[in-house]
Amino acid sequence: MDVPYLSASEIENEAALLLAEFNIGRGRSLIAPVPVEEVLEAHLKLTLDFDDLHTRLGIPMAGAEPEVFGALWVNSREVFVDQSLDPTENPHMEGRYRFTVSHEIGHWRLHKDHLASADHPDLFEQSARPGVICRSSQAKKRVEWQADYFASCLLMPRALISSWWRELFSRSNPLVFSSWIGDSAWTKPPVGWASTADLPLDQRTRFDPKAVAYFFYRASAPMAPIFNVSVQAMQLRLCELGLLSVERSYQASFVA
Repeated sequence: MDVPYLSASEIENEAALLLAEFNIGRGRSLIAPVPVEEVLEAHLKLTLDFDDLHTRLGIPMAGAEPEVFGALWVNSREVFVDQSLDPTENPHMEGRYRFTVSHEIGHWRLHKDHLASADHPDLFEQSARPGVICRSSQAKKRVEWQADYFASCLLMPRALISSWWRELFSRSNPLVFSSWIGDSAWTKPPVGWASTADLPLDQRTRFDPKAVAYFFYRASAPMAPIFNVSVQAMQLRLCELGLLSVERSYQASFVA
């Protein structure tokens, strides 16, 4: 499915607007963690349930792990999340589950009108397949990137991130690895540490990728449980907001 281009700022504004609508309608202030299930069910009036999505959709599994995490049926206003992410059965998957719920909210908020257009008449048959099937292998497609970015903004709103950043680190400015190299508590990974930062070529000879990854982890780990997201999701959001960087003009991505 091809969808119109949306900038990151447009997507973030749409997520912020949804949160404002939800909170104003209930006389609440913006708090963490964001109650995304309540946003989906009570505010947007969608239903949420679990199922074996590979079986339900007739999609064979390519490996041992599910590739389909969520699906949205627009006409019946249904969202299904794969049962492998059920946080009751698999508590360690709660961060992935909440991100998937937020991702489906993103599709509803950003794409439902596009799905309802004349180009997609079959999506409104009661027996039709879902309007959107969310697969990990399609993460780079525009429609999936938009929903992913929306989910990040919904779960980790800029204003709340800034507030908690000041609370935890007593600062508003970023944490920059190159300024902390001499602090072993922040830049010396423990024995067995495997994660590395994917650094630009000009930085690879000057900075230890494992040390950078550990520094970013140290900053992200205390923030993640406040927002009930994975450390990796928090890491990516902090980098995107410019609160974590290797040097003043660089940001890093990570591989496990």
